[in-house]
Amino acid sequence: MDNSTAIEEWKLLQSIIARQEGLVFTIRGCHIAFITALSVGAFTGRIAVNGLSLAMIGIGVLLAFLWMELAQRVPLKRSIERSKAVEESMRNGNYQGPWLADSLTKPVTSIELWRPLFLNEMIYIPALAIFFVILVMAAIV
Repeated sequence: MDNSTAIEEWKLLQSIIARQEGLVFTIRGCHIAFITALSVGAFTGRIAVNGLSLAMIGIGVLLAFLWMELAQRVPLKRSIERSKAVEESMRNGNYQGPWLADSLTKPVTSIELWRPLFLNEMIYIPALAIFFVILVMAAIV
């Protein structure tokens, strides 16, 4: 059996995975840059904000960036799952596809969106760290 279609789908999936991971790290970098700018502004007095306001703004920003990161992780997870299926089917010789569009364009459920927050330490540990940094900054200001 010719696996050229399966290999091509696998290559496309790897490209999508790399792009989505890049987006996730870009979102996280922008988040850290925004929190840094906010804290520097508060510490230098260029932004007139009290501790409670700084905490509320920081937590709001944390939630907004967390939402964006979780939204990018849905197609990332779907691409990884489809890539595993393609790899398995190439090993077994029973490739049926390509199913790239079908596997990536299903409607997103709230469970699918929020599940990585609780099951993936790469998401909740940085979010908790940023949360504690925000609390410390708010206490100092």
